[in-house]
Amino acid sequence: MGAEMDMQAALLAGRRGRRLLYELVAASQLEQDTEGGGPAPVLGAFHDAAYLVAKERGDAVARFVAVPEGAPVTTADLEPVMPTDAELAALLDQVALPEPSLPTVRRALAASVDAAMYWQPPDGEDTLLGRADIIPPLRRLAGALGPSRPVTGWRDACARADQWSINWDDVQGLGGPGPEEPVPSAAECLARWKKQVVRENGRRRRELRRPLRKLGSGSWWSTPPFGTVRSTGRFADGTPVGLWCAEDGMGWRGAQLRRLSVPADAPVYEITGPNSWARLCRQYPLEVTALRRRDWFDTTGRDGRWVIPDFSAVARDYAGVHLSIAGYLATAGEVVPVDEHTASLIAGWDPDATYWLRDETALVGQAQRWVLDDAGPGPDDWVRVRSSG
Repeated sequence: MGAEMDMQAALLAGRRGRRLLYELVAASQLEQDTEGGGPAPVLGAFHDAAYLVAKERGDAVARFVAVPEGAPVTTADLEPVMPTDAELAALLDQVALPEPSLPTVRRALAASVDAAMYWQPPDGEDTLLGRADIIPPLRRLAGALGPSRPVTGWRDACARADQWSINWDDVQGLGGPGPEEPVPSAAECLARWKKQVVRENGRRRRELRRPLRKLGSGSWWSTPPFGTVRSTGRFADGTPVGLWCAEDGMGWRGAQLRRLSVPADAPVYEITGPNSWARLCRQYPLEVTALRRRDWFDTTGRDGRWVIPDFSAVARDYAGVHLSIAGYLATAGEVVPVDEHTASLIAGWDPDATYWLRDETALVGQAQRWVLDDAGPGPDDWVRVRSSG
């Protein structure tokens, strides 16, 4: 299964791709600011506009402004004037991105992943970046970034020979087996998960008659269940992608990594964009309308029938399911039509993540210790801790 779209198209198709482009703009403008160029107008305008968008729809947001000591605080300081979309687009058109480098692109990707929230409406920046007037200047920026795969090492397919499993520090109580409990097989884990989803969705079906605003928030993700083996590949410099890119992360600053041995012929379903996700949902549908209705309405504005893949059925045909980085940027958080009346959502996935649905993998080699280093070559770089022994 090949890629559905080139990188430039992927960057423009989804909110995570567009946010990556904006984060690159922010990084370049902040760098100019530190070099004495003064505050960047584009960042100030987007900051004000995003604040106003969120405030107007009733979000609890705050705005911080720097006022010189002794200077009077004006009404404009407290309540900015909303710039027009055309004005924001004109400011973006003036930005010249530097030659893409792995550290810069990687931090922008990580910032975009960190901004993903599928239990509430898109934040102000994501909302603005999806407007029609903003797309043309983003397209120009995407054209500059699109050919940078050799710099980043991004792949469309799962790199079976280079997979890494991450065990985060201080991850406790996430529903997995206790220290003395037997670890269930992948088949058992998936069967229990499906049974629970079907039971809970059935139990909550009566809520479909209730108004949306009277429903409480619930589960919002569309990943295989906790307990299935998960891994990622690496960037061009050898740093595992999963260290940098984790949706709904817990602020981890350390992890143990092990290489995952994967059979070279293990069949992997490749998600490279909305079409491949839709095919997976059509072939192996599992209804979650009652479970996801409120949260997925909040993040997409759609109220209708929802499905996710039945991964217990997927496991009969595929050993794993892989979401490419381009597929993530184009699809995560976007409504994916499955048929005339049904849609789905990629939520809770990380870019380049592979979930293994069968017991065909094994951890090999010594564990590697990685930590976030404030004193690294960039702010908060992940670095490997070398053994002193």
